[in-house]
Amino acid sequence: MRFVSLYYVLSVIIFFIDVSSSFEMKTWVARADLHADSSSLPAGTLIFTQADFLGSPVRVTGTLINLIPNTKYHGFHVHMFGLPNGEWNCSKAGDHWNPYSTIHGDRYDSIERRHVGDLGNIWSDQFGSAIIDFEDSIIQLHTTSSSSILDKSIVVHKDEDDLGRGMYSDSKITG
Repeated sequence: MRFVSLYYVLSVIIFFIDVSSSFEMKTWVARADLHADSSSLPAGTLIFTQADFLGSPVRVTGTLINLIPNTKYHGFHVHMFGLPNGEWNCSKAGDHWNPYSTIHGDRYDSIERRHVGDLGNIWSDQFGSAIIDFEDSIIQLHTTSSSSILDKSIVVHKDEDDLGRGMYSDSKITG
């Protein structure tokens, strides 16, 4: 079993994710248990699964809680650096994970038009919960891939991501 760490950040509230990756029945699985601001209060769980062949899509499922209720969108990204245990500062997570030096975009875009870490937007319901369930063909769990998200940070931003289509100077960089 391979142990890795990811982090989850929402505005100024930062969540630690304890993730383990295992190889069972020809599937890689990473489970991310989220905790609010280094406490034992649960903030949700994300499960990443991938068949054991390089290039297969990664399925991301889970539920996040304690988001701002009725929020149309929160940007959802993989960032460059994993943070050591107890480091709850999202500014230390670095930029969006972009090993191919591409422009910022949407998770539905090709790798030529998005960062590896661009996972689009999520939205919360009237209770501040978000259901996550999608497949992405760019991110990878395999450690031999340049697109591997292991040992990186997961960040959920307070604001909407413009997916690289905005009129702002940094739209093609951070959205």
